[in-house]
Amino acid sequence: MSDILVLESYEQSTMVSAWTEYLCLQRLENGNWYIDIRSYEVAGEVSEFEDEDGELPDEIDGEVVIGTEDGYVLVNNLEPHSEGYPFYEFTRFCAEEFCKAFEGENPEWSDREAINAARMGILNFASVQQSVGCSARTKSFPDCCPLGDQCRGGVSRSN
Repeated sequence: MSDILVLESYEQSTMVSAWTEYLCLQRLENGNWYIDIRSYEVAGEVSEFEDEDGELPDEIDGEVVIGTEDGYVLVNNLEPHSEGYPFYEFTRFCAEEFCKAFEGENPEWSDREAINAARMGILNFASVQQSVGCSARTKSFPDCCPLGDQCRGGVSRSN
């Protein structure tokens, strides 16, 4: 899998815990796009890594320490939050299919903000400059923009 782009983040909590989830986009080796919910990897409890001054190391097992959350040390490795969480794999983005994948247990991920973040993320991820008529033909988009009819240019090319 390629680099991961964070589209949105949401603070989640229960009565005993709090954490942040990230809606992420990546381009798969097969050329498809993949959106899922991820969290930064937990290295362990803060007390396991603090020195006598209460400082954390810069790295743990080769991963950069990015901070703490709810008493745990986080390292710079976004991993799927849960196997039970939804994902959306596509070649052309469809807001309706995206919403169907993420509604249910995770309705915050299928609101207008998340949909717009996904659209913009797809375009920004590939460094594509949109133009009228969706003529976004690049190495990343050899046929056309993956937003299809939803492209702000408003025209989708068909094969």
